Amino acid sequence: MMKKSGLIISIDFELDWGYNNANTPLTNSEIKQGLESLIVILNEHQVKSTWAIVGQLFENSKNEEDNSRTRLNWIENNLKNNDLIEIGSHTYNHIFCKEVSNKLAEKDFFSMRNVEKKNNIDFKSIVFPRNQYNKENLDLIKTNNYTHYRGVLNKWYLKTSKNSKESKIKRNLIRVSDMFPFNRDVIISSDNGLTSISDSRFFRFFPDSFFGKIISKIYLIVLMYELRQCIKRGNLYHIWFHPHNIIKKPNGLKELDLFLKYFKKLKIEKNQISSYKFTEID
Repeated sequence: MMKKSGLIISIDFELDWGYNNANTPLTNSEIKQGLESLIVILNEHQVKSTWAIVGQLFENSKNEEDNSRTRLNWIENNLKNNDLIEIGSHTYNHIFCKEVSNKLAEKDFFSMRNVEKKNNIDFKSIVFPRNQYNKENLDLIKTNNYTHYRGVLNKWYLKTSKNSKESKIKRNLIRVSDMFPFNRDVIISSDNGLTSISDSRFFRFFPDSFFGKIISKIYLIVLMYELRQCIKRGNLYHIWFHPHNIIKKPNGLKELDLFLKYFKKLKIEKNQISSYKFTEID
């Protein structure tokens, strides 16, 4: 079997289940415009992606208007029959698996099985909210017939988050290091019928200000360099983000478009690379 090399994109589709800034709530017009622009870019570049969707987004009727907490019509029209897209799970209630009981996690997964039945979808991949999971969670997804999940690239310079307990000095040093190119090649591991696909980078979108534009350019150069080096080594590079990151950062679509144009250029130069959905990785 030929080793796969290229790009993986995973999108945590949650809207108001994950975005909860009361000062700047998502409006329906913002959501509609942002999602439409995002899908146009992905389709235009013919890039495959895995959309990990919160189960609650499926819960409105086809006769009801989509909103920030239900998005069935948009999913049906843009994702479900799109050959470039794999629909995965982001849990039913956007639960943080390390912070809830096993009983509550089991109940959440049962609700996702109902979503599968009602919408004729077979979830095979999952992205845990905040990338939180433990052994019991992995046992649970195995029981529920999942085969792939997003893991975390286990490098010292990535061990921080807004919920971490590190000192501010250490956390800020790690954040600064995030602006430098490192080896972020995807690590794939298989155990007991489950395939873990590590992330490479959260694709950050910066404010549309003078300083933000400068940081954006630097960040894109870093990502492009990492992608090129990763492909030279014959490996995979994996970016992820939320649609609301793009919706709230107008220049985000432009940055993503530039990144995908660069990937397309590399793809022409090296015709053996491609983009992949989660379940195409083994």
